[in-house]
Amino acid sequence: MDKTFTEHPSVLKESETFWLLDKPSGWLVHPQRGVDAPALTNWVMENLGQEQAFPVHRLDRGTSGLMLWAKNSESARYWQALWQAGRVRKGYVALVRGRFAGERFLDHPVPADEKAERKPAQSYLSALESIEATPRPLSLLEVEPYTGRYHQIRRHVKHLGHPLIGDSNYGRTELNRAFRASVGLARLGLHAAWLQLPSTRADDDPITYFSSLPASLNSPLIRLGFSEGALDIKRLRLFLKPRAALLR
Repeated sequence: MDKTFTEHPSVLKESETFWLLDKPSGWLVHPQRGVDAPALTNWVMENLGQEQAFPVHRLDRGTSGLMLWAKNSESARYWQALWQAGRVRKGYVALVRGRFAGERFLDHPVPADEKAERKPAQSYLSALESIEATPRPLSLLEVEPYTGRYHQIRRHVKHLGHPLIGDSNYGRTELNRAFRASVGLARLGLHAAWLQLPSTRADDDPITYFSSLPASLNSPLIRLGFSEGALDIKRLRLFLKPRAALLR
């Protein structure tokens, strides 16, 4: 793990069936042999009194933000079923190369996991702000993935010619190094900023939870010159839109 990462997980919300956790960039969800990085499953068992850990979904190691974590196996099955049925929505803030304007729905197949065949994958992307930066212009996007394929957002923005800054897999190494040196961006430019869960009461509206940008991402964005409005998570709006396509 990059030793500059000093952020730690926190609990943003607790219910009878789940915790809503804020995952730092640089943390794994599960321990991996040979990888020197802390794992959220260990943190949950050590700090929340659990003998087992039940993550409902996953985030890449470099991605920060909201994770839904079940309290037991029964709750995990319940929330995973809702997730598969498309009743849980999530949105990200993404820092990408180049100028991106307006909104776009992308339907482009990607692998379901690292070695699998390509499967249909859909994302909706909306520009928050674009700026001139050295050595390349940058854009901040709000992205809602409609499907949950392997590295979906990272692959989709690359497909559009706007790879994530800080992405060693699909981005440009020299560009990542330049922004790390100039503004201290030492992580992947991707943050899971909101999560919308269905209410337990059938007649109630869904509830949307937010995670503010952590200092490891927010501070470099300020140094780059993004406006306060663009960095205000509560101004994100994709969760208010009906989905543009059905889940496949």
